[in-house]
Amino acid sequence: MLSCLRAEDYNEARKRRWFGIDRAQSELSLLGERQYDITEVGYKYHMNNIAAAIGLGNLSDFHQRLKRRQQIGNRYQRELRGVPGLELLDIGDDRTHAYWLFTMLVEGRIDFINKLGEYAIPASVVHQRIDRYSVFGGVREELENQAVFDQRQISIPVHEALTDEEVDKIIRVIRSGW
Repeated sequence: MLSCLRAEDYNEARKRRWFGIDRAQSELSLLGERQYDITEVGYKYHMNNIAAAIGLGNLSDFHQRLKRRQQIGNRYQRELRGVPGLELLDIGDDRTHAYWLFTMLVEGRIDFINKLGEYAIPASVVHQRIDRYSVFGGVREELENQAVFDQRQISIPVHEALTDEEVDKIIRVIRSGW
């Protein structure tokens, strides 16, 4: 619960509790990313006892859910390799991936999103470069690879509720081109 005496304090507190982002005033772009500017430093203060209890309850089958995500992510890695216009991110042999997201680089990202949308497959940009916010001083032009990443990154579904048939469909649609 958030309680303030003045409306302006409440609005400021709501903004500050989510990294300084005014989520109520931000709209989603075609890429699925919220449009906003961060002008002051904020924090990530949004977990409560109920959220903590749900989190603890999810630990009992964590390894099973992680294994399923890794199966899906590994399939994407194998079966999307070499698709024209698609670049998979490198994962070192000495690492294990949790596959919270399956992010890749795509040429013609809007066309890619639209193609997947025709088949009811969500795709979105989850995070963009942090230096775009005023609070950090603006975009640093010398970070050329960051600019390339931001223009091409996209994430596709990878969660434990995806069936093998749904994963087949996602792979098939992507492999067919956009």
